[in-house]
Amino acid sequence: MIFALAASLALCAIAWPAEPNAAPAAPAVVWFHTYAPGLSAASSPKRPMFIKFGATWCSWCHKLDEEVLNQPAIVAQLRPFACIAVDADQEQDVALAFGVSSLPRLIVINTHDEIVGDWLGFRSADDLLKLLRDIEPYLTMETGTAKRPTVVPSAAAARLAPRTPAVNLPGDPNGLMGFL
Repeated sequence: MIFALAASLALCAIAWPAEPNAAPAAPAVVWFHTYAPGLSAASSPKRPMFIKFGATWCSWCHKLDEEVLNQPAIVAQLRPFACIAVDADQEQDVALAFGVSSLPRLIVINTHDEIVGDWLGFRSADDLLKLLRDIEPYLTMETGTAKRPTVVPSAAAARLAPRTPAVNLPGDPNGLMGFL
């Protein structure tokens, strides 16, 4: 008898939904983890871009990912965007082109390749949602603001590569005086 009661309860638990009024989970934002594929995705069909600059060592970047960018309201607001997560250490040429010197950095580019949002540092979900809603009218409108920079792949390498001295002076076998 007890076995029959337990089996009936188990079947009811399987057949009965846990929360009948629960809304279906919003699909997650699809992130491109390198700049070039994200740029291509924004080109066809033409979509605005949401670019998040971060790094593996950046604790505020991780906090932004864990506490803000996965919130349902933020996810819903980011759906029309080509979302690109750029690791500033791995894609130094992209970070250099955008002038990124501090993390996290969030940049929004409209469908006319104009920068219409540029925010530095951590933002709460409420703050980011307000910022995204504020720029919404400008996502498809030509605004006359600064254009998306062109990324030159060799720019970061040329700037960050070890320098070779211009002159090797006598008595300076390592060429260190050539930098003066």
